[in-house]
Amino acid sequence: MNELTLKTWRGPGRSTWVALGYLVGITMGELATTYIEPRVGMIVHCMVLLSLYFTSFNGADENERAFLVSMAFAPLIRILSLALPLMEFPTLYWYLITSIPLFLGLVIAGNTLEISWANLGMNLRRLPLQILIGLSGLVFGTLEYVILRPKPLAPALEWRYILWPAFVLLVCTGLLEEMIFRGLMQYTAEHGLGRWTNLYVSLIFAVLHIGYQSVVDVIFVLVVGFFFGWIVERTHSLIGVTLAHGATNILLFLVMPFVIGPPAPPVDQIVLTQSPSTAIEIQPLAVTPTATTLELAAVPTTTPAPTPTPSPTSTPAPTSTPTPTRTSTPTATAPVVQFTTIAEILNVRAGPGTTYDIVGVLYDTQEVNLIGRAGDAAWVQICCIAGEPGWVAQEFGEITGEWERLPITFP
Repeated sequence: MNELTLKTWRGPGRSTWVALGYLVGITMGELATTYIEPRVGMIVHCMVLLSLYFTSFNGADENERAFLVSMAFAPLIRILSLALPLMEFPTLYWYLITSIPLFLGLVIAGNTLEISWANLGMNLRRLPLQILIGLSGLVFGTLEYVILRPKPLAPALEWRYILWPAFVLLVCTGLLEEMIFRGLMQYTAEHGLGRWTNLYVSLIFAVLHIGYQSVVDVIFVLVVGFFFGWIVERTHSLIGVTLAHGATNILLFLVMPFVIGPPAPPVDQIVLTQSPSTAIEIQPLAVTPTATTLELAAVPTTTPAPTPTPSPTSTPAPTSTPTPTRTSTPTATAPVVQFTTIAEILNVRAGPGTTYDIVGVLYDTQEVNLIGRAGDAAWVQICCIAGEPGWVAQEFGEITGEWERLPITFP
């Protein structure tokens, strides 16, 4: 099969204006997802995706069609992150789950456009230099942690906790996103955008980090993305930037929270992209407000009416009656009930059900106190995550104490 032949850029044309239009559309989708409502953002991204599809069949030549196909991955990343039932899983597995259809899409796009893996940068050219480039991720990860200060994705800085998450971040954020942005998108944009290709792709990459709600981070990601694109332009390999990208996220989410941190309990990120930080972050945003606990007032028990005391009868000589001592009536105390997690990672939610936002996580054998329960007892209320109560499914823990005496509470 013939390779896609890219023509020399001849100045602003149809492709340039189309690219700018889609940059504005994707930016609006991210702003809507972050600051208005995720479902509104998802509608905007779906409209962008459909527009890309129709534009590719409306007067687009071979090169422009290839660019539009690559551009489809930007809204697709967000749509997948919002449409898939990711709230049932810990944050780490969001990256793994969303990466599967995206990797398949890359294979299909490469085969359809007849672009070889070598042209996308999947080669080992100048390997020693690529390893040195990869070390830049240590600096980027440290700087981005200072900007964002995210919660860790592991309970402790120990090999048994960080090896698997590090592998997921390297492959599902570092490799995948470099193949999409510095690989497919940068390669196909050269015809229509020429010398502005790297800047344009870096802007798309940065816009997908709006979900962190940090202007400083968006600018930081733009600079890092431009550096990665510049490296790929000169080395024609993704290996170095993939290592750097993966290292950035590994330090950001697994190392620096414990080195610089204070190591706070890991909390599921509320992000808006497919991966952390210098990766495209796909965070499903919190949709429901933080729940507050409505304590049911204890129903007072009926106190028996005091029985009348008979009038004293006169006696020939009054005898001294000992003064009665007042005995305190024992008051009911709230039961002390403990919940011990038996799941590897258990989501803590803002209310009793999977439709509520994730506000934190518990780890295997972690103990917390219970302060309430749902009416059907399927969910129990714990105290506390970051000073606030939360809810967990009772089937994923062992309960010690008289939990049936806990008050029924509501979010």
